[in-house]
Amino acid sequence: LAKNVIDVIWTMDMEQHFTYVSSSIQKLCGYTPEEFIKMPLEKAVTSESYEKVLQIIMEEIARDGEPDVLADRSKIIELEHISKEGSMVWGEVTTSFLRDKDGLITGIIGITRDITLRKQAEDALRESEEKFRIISTFALDAVILMDEEGKVESWNPAAETMFGHTFDEIRGKKIHDFIMPEHYRTMFEQGYKRFHI
Repeated sequence: LAKNVIDVIWTMDMEQHFTYVSSSIQKLCGYTPEEFIKMPLEKAVTSESYEKVLQIIMEEIARDGEPDVLADRSKIIELEHISKEGSMVWGEVTTSFLRDKDGLITGIIGITRDITLRKQAEDALRESEEKFRIISTFALDAVILMDEEGKVESWNPAAETMFGHTFDEIRGKKIHDFIMPEHYRTMFEQGYKRFHI
């Protein structure tokens, strides 16, 4: 199973040395399993991701044995891996503790899924939203963003001046609650997107 899955399956001891890694690591990071298993964790991920891992391990060890904390719990984190060629690869990592017959922690088992394309899409969306925010903030015309039901999702300063309402006052309300009916025609004539009334 481990040899044929797309996700990377791995284990490590409590000194953060890899003890097993599936062959799918080659597709994710470009390393053969033999190369990757010799790498210290701090070389396999970025310094920021490494610090995140250490913090989570310490937190989870501290929680172990507390009432209502499951021994077989798992944790999902997003880490930035360093590929063999030096590029960054985002992985969604699901981890659990490995235990001996007495329930003592002996290591960590994880499954890493490539989410690089998802992270790139999220970054592009954030960049697009930031550009829209900047443009709408300084626009002289009213810029109103509504959902399919006509509820206001965004309202720029020019709209506040034009309609006399702050964004906090109209957030989530339907636009017909605060725009006079005679203004609908003007909005449609000027090419605004039609909304449900």
